[in-house]
Amino acid sequence: MFNEWIFPDRWQVMVATLCSVLHQRSAWRLDIITAGIVFAKGRRTVTNWFRWAGISRRYKAFYYFIGSIGRKTEVIATVLFEFMINLIYRKNNRILMGIDDTPTRRYGPKVQGAGIHRNPAVGPDGAKFVYGHIWVTLSALVRHKRWGTIGLPVLAKMYIRAKNIVDVPAHYKLGFKNKLQQAAELVNWAQDSQVTQNSVVRIQNTEGGFKTLLLQSFCVLAPVFFFLAVFQIFIFFTFHCYSAKHENSPYSKFSLPNSFLRRAFMCTNLSATAKEILEAVSDRSAIEQNFHDLKEIEGVGQQQVRNFWANVGVFHLNMWVHTMVELWAWNKPAAIISDRRNSPWDGGERRPSHADRCAGLRRQVVAKTFFETSGHSRKTRKIIRQFYKLMKLAA
Repeated sequence: MFNEWIFPDRWQVMVATLCSVLHQRSAWRLDIITAGIVFAKGRRTVTNWFRWAGISRRYKAFYYFIGSIGRKTEVIATVLFEFMINLIYRKNNRILMGIDDTPTRRYGPKVQGAGIHRNPAVGPDGAKFVYGHIWVTLSALVRHKRWGTIGLPVLAKMYIRAKNIVDVPAHYKLGFKNKLQQAAELVNWAQDSQVTQNSVVRIQNTEGGFKTLLLQSFCVLAPVFFFLAVFQIFIFFTFHCYSAKHENSPYSKFSLPNSFLRRAFMCTNLSATAKEILEAVSDRSAIEQNFHDLKEIEGVGQQQVRNFWANVGVFHLNMWVHTMVELWAWNKPAAIISDRRNSPWDGGERRPSHADRCAGLRRQVVAKTFFETSGHSRKTRKIIRQFYKLMKLAA
């Protein structure tokens, strides 16, 4: 019924860790769906996942399983976060995290939670609004020793406009929450997980509801504007505000719109230096790279499901597969992650992209599956040579 792929040991440990918090009667389906996400090509609909995973019978149970995943995102994200902590944060005493929102386009009149939102990336058509979902996303921002800052998304909240709440079934018991309230919920989740007590959280704006974040036992880093209201917040919460032209800052050249609207950053950690604050702000670009990779490589927003919990489930499955691929490739050399032998014009030492990491994982899975299931008698030199030619086309 299902195609059996033999994944690397670290991947199997991560999947087993996520399955450990699910009901054991259905947890085995997670391994199959993640394999379908990794190998899927073309438009990344849920049916395409099933096709590449070899799911041809009893597929309705997998649809229901994806919906159940949407109801347990915090529990699953917690175990994935703990695995991440044990792997890459063992020698760190601070975890830098970022919170930002991104839209995913949807089509159709009966997509629960979808609405008209501002388009942050206006294309050639000049469309200022986009119909779809908005996701307030929490990502861990980690500095790799060779590849720079890498974002690892772990949890998200779907933002629904107040006028669109009525379109969601009442028995879901979803009340309206603005983006900053949802960001505060993400902070609460990180605090309850007991692995980020010294985290730094960066948010996008300082509109109403920001005080909720400031009451947490976290160091909050956010941009501010030099208005009277901001000065009132500054005095009330005793922030340290560092301008972009701070005399001790290594980033002294920032473009400022005018003398009345100066770009500055504030931090609730009174011992933080200007350098630490601005370095944390510069690491925020990894969030935007996450959103780009999730949409262009994992195909977030293409799954074509209508139910609210199913939409939450498919978005988080894409996020977790993205993070798991990054964790699998964390200590791998560039030669294993990316194969540029057919592209001599490309720099061999260039930072491997997320697409390179996904392709490297697929190559290793195909090779591992072939050599462990074919037997020693067929491992002739000619067969192996032809196998690698076919693997380049398949993975």
